[in-house]
Amino acid sequence: MAAIIRRRIGPISAAWRTILQQAAPTGTYTPTVTLVSNLDSVTSYSTAYTRIGDRVIVSGYIQPDATAAASASTEFKIDKPIASDLVLVRVGGSAVLLGSPSPVFILAEPSTELIRFIWASPTTAAAGMSFIFQYEVV
Repeated sequence: MAAIIRRRIGPISAAWRTILQQAAPTGTYTPTVTLVSNLDSVTSYSTAYTRIGDRVIVSGYIQPDATAAASASTEFKIDKPIASDLVLVRVGGSAVLLGSPSPVFILAEPSTELIRFIWASPTTAAAGMSFIFQYEVV
């Protein structure tokens, strides 16, 4: 990768050379789920993560089973693969509830150090949810 960058923009600094030579820590974990509202259960699966510098990127699939439909507010929380103090503005992500036009919001909850997933559930059936989010290790 360093050779590609060098050819395109010239020589790279010693700091960038060190970063490019380091292997990015990656792994998998199965998130621990905390039910908050309007859920009978949530099934979590093996989830991938990569740490690059002070950023951790997490992507995976989870299956929430809502109790009520018709725009009922639905929420659960999951833990993080790498410990860090969460700061609300340093967490961002996106999720899609398969078969639903309802947006899913991914937020930090600094008081519990968990990641919150919030949406309006259109169904009571279990539905798959794909997600990706990132946070800063502080």
